[in-house]
Amino acid sequence: MSNCIVWTLWSFLLTLLVLVSPGLAEVTGTIEQKDPKTLCLDIKITKPAPSTAIITMDVPTDVTVNKSEPNYSRVSKEKGQIQWLLKDIKPGTTKIVVSFDKDIDLQKLRVIIRYKDASGNTIESEIKKK
Repeated sequence: MSNCIVWTLWSFLLTLLVLVSPGLAEVTGTIEQKDPKTLCLDIKITKPAPSTAIITMDVPTDVTVNKSEPNYSRVSKEKGQIQWLLKDIKPGTTKIVVSFDKDIDLQKLRVIIRYKDASGNTIESEIKKK
């Protein structure tokens, strides 16, 4: 085979591999303080989107959620955790707005996203603070 045919065949196989291999989903986010009692999470989801993602926010145990949009899935006042279970996720941006009964120090919060990528590996990443 000539070098041209071999190169063309390799190029075709590599292109085919890229097109049919599952992409790696990525779920990232930022958290911003809107006012002393309100936080906004911007969750960014790339293709292919995972089917579900769990967002866990660690907060002081003496605060109470006044409102959450969308509503949280679980809250544990004893652990100081709020969780959202995002289902049937679509690529793009999802906003979560949370208001509390007391002022919140954004620097003392920790927010983690957990999801499975296309290969079935559990990915965990911390949301960045703005």
